[in-house]
Amino acid sequence: GVKEDVTKTFLKNPGYPYLRVDDGTTRFGILADWIVNDAVKNQEGSTRGGFDSYGGASMALQHWADGEPEIINGKIYQTIHLPAGKYLFEIDLSGGYQIYDPAYLVVAAGNSLTDVADVATAIGSADFTSAQLLFELPQEQTVSIGILASLTQFSQYFRSPGVKLTKLE
Repeated sequence: GVKEDVTKTFLKNPGYPYLRVDDGTTRFGILADWIVNDAVKNQEGSTRGGFDSYGGASMALQHWADGEPEIINGKIYQTIHLPAGKYLFEIDLSGGYQIYDPAYLVVAAGNSLTDVADVATAIGSADFTSAQLLFELPQEQTVSIGILASLTQFSQYFRSPGVKLTKLE
């Protein structure tokens, strides 16, 4: 079928490189144009997270060591309005990853992502390490799309230089 890259039509700040909204003088930051919940902000006294400048400007999550807050239902997402159709949401994991705990690519109806315990109620979800999520919308609707994770074990992270959204005909 026909594939149409609709990333820039529907997603703001999809990466290559990612932009940040904070002062930009430290390694960790807050992603511009993405909703980053408090659980993701586990760096620098729980004030920053979701952005990592290590090796490039990346979307990121990390739970490295004792003393660093766990990430419970960490969410990085955008709420967008999509026409009916089939879509493929992909995340570039070339920045590296090491994930043991539950982590997903998710698309959910409405203005927020589900929690990890409720991921089965989402429109679609896929294991994060698969790096892609295929989903279908039978009608035009508002959805939230992004990453959902609960990282409680140490030495876990991901750094992504970008995401892509493709409409499939």
